[in-house]
Amino acid sequence: MTKPSQAVLLKKIIMIHLLNTKRVQSFRYVREEEVANMVAKIQNLSSSGGLVDFSEAFGVLSNNIICSVVFGRKFSREEGENYFHLMLAAFLDLLGTFAVGEFIPSLAWVSRLNGLNARVKRNNEEFDAFFERVLDEHIESRRDVGEGGGEFLGCVACAAERRIYWHHALQG
Repeated sequence: MTKPSQAVLLKKIIMIHLLNTKRVQSFRYVREEEVANMVAKIQNLSSSGGLVDFSEAFGVLSNNIICSVVFGRKFSREEGENYFHLMLAAFLDLLGTFAVGEFIPSLAWVSRLNGLNARVKRNNEEFDAFFERVLDEHIESRRDVGEGGGEFLGCVACAAERRIYWHHALQG
């Protein structure tokens, strides 16, 4: 019998613990609230004769839903969390950037010369620091409140703690 790959185990964890029907349905109120907020903003803009940028509206909607479900809070410009938005915009910009070295390995030096490698590294470090801070805040709030939280981050933190516990128990 072969040992299942890490990807297969990760998929099982995600499907069983994070994306099961009960958990997805538990976030229905988040989706409904965010859609209602978006519709209200569109109504306000249209009634005052303002222009509606649907790309921006759906981007904010997606960002708010995902952040609320994953982190338990929003990281939107309206909430004063412009840093996350800027970091995400830089990531999306990098995602669409052509890296010639990926297609012609002998020209990988071009990405170093034009600063692409440095931008990718900086963005990666920013995301690492951001996720580290959010995870630390989450763990600290769990310590204060005494519960795991229903969002994805709470499930991941609990799973990580169980894994660390079992790793130490088996080693000890």
